[in-house]
Amino acid sequence: MTAGADTPSQTSRIPACAAMEWAARVFGALGADDTAAQDAAFALVAADLAGHSSHGIRLVATYAHQAEVGELVPGVRPAVVRRGARSTVIEGRRCLGATAMRLAVRRAAEEARRNGAATVLVTGHGHLGRLGLYVAQLSALGLVGVLTTGHALLPEETIVAPMGGIDRVFDTNPWAFGFPAEGGDVIIDMSSAAISYNAVKALEHAGERIPEHLAQDSHGQPCTDPGSVLESGSLLPAGGAVGYGLALAACGFAALAGGPPVTAPPEGIAGTFLLALDVARYRPLDQYRRHLGAATASIRRSTPVKPEEPVHIPGRRGVLVRSPGEVRGTIELHGTTRRELEDTCHHMRLPAFPGSW
Repeated sequence: MTAGADTPSQTSRIPACAAMEWAARVFGALGADDTAAQDAAFALVAADLAGHSSHGIRLVATYAHQAEVGELVPGVRPAVVRRGARSTVIEGRRCLGATAMRLAVRRAAEEARRNGAATVLVTGHGHLGRLGLYVAQLSALGLVGVLTTGHALLPEETIVAPMGGIDRVFDTNPWAFGFPAEGGDVIIDMSSAAISYNAVKALEHAGERIPEHLAQDSHGQPCTDPGSVLESGSLLPAGGAVGYGLALAACGFAALAGGPPVTAPPEGIAGTFLLALDVARYRPLDQYRRHLGAATASIRRSTPVKPEEPVHIPGRRGVLVRSPGEVRGTIELHGTTRRELEDTCHHMRLPAFPGSW
């Protein structure tokens, strides 16, 4: 397939390893060192492999544009600015989100092993990608992980209305949980909004509508047009009070970071919170894994509404990878996404998007 061969409605399969290598070259050209470039590229491809293309390779264009205007500084490394026995505060300094999370996961794992539990607060970083990746890295080490990122009242970063409201006051404020288990770790990754911002962007690229009851226009009326919602509408909280509560809870943890960026309103909130628990401090890890594995197996055997669609366990759909060396197979690329990546590379004189895959 040659460059530009895909029409907007077409999709193709491309090698995951090749996509990751290309993305790493782009991030390198934007100033990231080899480790940071690979971390960011891997995080995107891992999302594609897990079936979350909204957080996948398509975001290379977004990150590149953010770097172009100075919102993101790929060459900067995050720094530990406060460190205690069970708590760490990391300042990202506008670094790539995956770079900040590499440090956060390492610190959380080290301190949880040493003290049984650890918390890490991260501020000032770029987009993190799919949060499930990071708690999966912890669960592979025998740790329970809880991760959330909260933003509120920041005009450039809000898209979600409060329950019963119209105004954009929250970001999608996602949560992720990771638990070690036989038969496959349980990895729960969810937005506090009824649909994620990047999922809406992906629908817009694909020329598709937003499912009903997930978004509203600027007058509070139901809306399924991605363009209208992104321009002036808002997303609804997932499950009404449930998503609203989770969005506020994310802000409660994020507020531990202190004030918002200097350009934001003083009441604004922005931060990421990570908790790690060492299972072995509570019970033997193998017993815990067997117990949770047996429970999830029983849940999976429960009677499905549709026989052809068995009950599934979060984290066991798609391909779960935790490191670049595990990347295999292919990922799906939409025709519109291909064109956007090609155009971005051409405009910014970045490593060309391969014309034949």
